[in-house]
Amino acid sequence: MPVAAYFDDYCMVEPTWCRSTAKDALRVVHRLMGMSLATGPKDIPFRFKNCFLGVITDFSRFHREGVVVVQSKPMRVAKAIVRITEYLAAGTMLQTDAGSLAQKLEYTTASGANGRIGRAALAALRAHQYGDTEDIEDPLAEALRFFLQLLPLLPPRLLRFRKRKRRPIVVYTDAMYTPGAAIPAQVGVVIYDPEAPSFHPPMSNDDACDYRWRHTSAVVSPEQLAAFRPREQYIGQLEALAAVLAYSSRPDQFRDRDVIHFIDNTGALMGIAKGYSRDIDSARLVHFFHSIACAIGVNSWFEYVASGANISDLPSRGEFEKLNELGSVFFEPVWPPLGASWAATFAAAYEAYAPRPSRATLRFKREVQSAIESIRSFAA
Repeated sequence: MPVAAYFDDYCMVEPTWCRSTAKDALRVVHRLMGMSLATGPKDIPFRFKNCFLGVITDFSRFHREGVVVVQSKPMRVAKAIVRITEYLAAGTMLQTDAGSLAQKLEYTTASGANGRIGRAALAALRAHQYGDTEDIEDPLAEALRFFLQLLPLLPPRLLRFRKRKRRPIVVYTDAMYTPGAAIPAQVGVVIYDPEAPSFHPPMSNDDACDYRWRHTSAVVSPEQLAAFRPREQYIGQLEALAAVLAYSSRPDQFRDRDVIHFIDNTGALMGIAKGYSRDIDSARLVHFFHSIACAIGVNSWFEYVASGANISDLPSRGEFEKLNELGSVFFEPVWPPLGASWAATFAAAYEAYAPRPSRATLRFKREVQSAIESIRSFAA
């Protein structure tokens, strides 16, 4: 029997034909040890949907679709919102409180959405935790306002246990930066979608149409570079920008798809894969990617590729001969916002890419609001 233990709680997962036999067997074992299990409210009945450690796990779709739905408990989300609101109103936060809140927010956001959204903004809480002031300064206030915006919108996390019917999209991204050159900064993206038709007669640059091979090449303007902090080398930030550009330009193609994404820069690769970066410019780009991923439901796996094997190295340097041989079709780049706040970036992603709220999403928001009112009325 699959059993998970956490301090004084047990969680058992069984197929329907077992019913509650795992719990019965566990009771026998505890009785033999002379350590009886609790009854009453702590004895949660066997059912498809249960809450464990503040996370609701729903198996009702598993037998039909092979999908398990995971979502934070509305009361847990409401408690975080109330605490953040109180800290912002007071203008101060103890360092120990910052550490505690960061852990709770990381756990809450990881149990919903794609598991990485908000990680970059948590760096402000960690900095406050190890800082020397209790005052809530601008970077921390910005991060807290973002979480107030994010938490009521947290979509459920879908864990898939069956092979997808559609094969994954393969993405290659690259960037180049040569200070002093006529074109110092340029990015390139190549997309291979095995589910798209190999040829559309007549061949056109229609961005609404999916072709098997797609690519873009875009010069990064001086104004865009100025959105980053001054430095001698911008290649890490440009590599992250190129990676995000693929999704901001082709959101409908990536919606609800699996993606294998190749990058030849380990800094950008690890930042996007982990969900955060020590460099604030890269962190904001990583944050925007995970906001898009959350909005469109894309499931991306990031992998390293050697520069010599990275086909997107070609369009990042304005070379298109090989891509033309493959029948690749150019798409117009749509730039992500640069230098915007955590909240503004998240709002831009959701307004542009998220579908209309489902009944489940609206119900979750109502439950969170009801829990917030309950907490405040009890405190009063």
